[in-house]
Amino acid sequence: QESLAPNLTAVCSRFNQVTFWAATEIILSPTVKAQAKMMEKLIKIASKLFELNNFDTLMQVLTGIKYTAVQRLKKVQSKVSSKSKETLRRLVDFMSPTKHLQA
Repeated sequence: QESLAPNLTAVCSRFNQVTFWAATEIILSPTVKAQAKMMEKLIKIASKLFELNNFDTLMQVLTGIKYTAVQRLKKVQSKVSSKSKETLRRLVDFMSPTKHLQA
């Protein structure tokens, strides 16, 4: 398959690489406080990507933040500021594919 569509394979590979990098940065932080701080930092990065109209990388970072293993960290979620949570909610809502299909 890779030889039939090498560019598509490269794009998918890069998407997965950035997604797993974002999730790993949160998960491997040593404490709950550090994990929450890393999540807030990634949300700020995602917000900046939105301002720059870099929607591809924005989606990659959001996918990493919303990764199942990260979402299971309930203590981390409770330490993230309400401002960051609201920013994340707005970005996820904007990038939602179903939102753009509504009439």
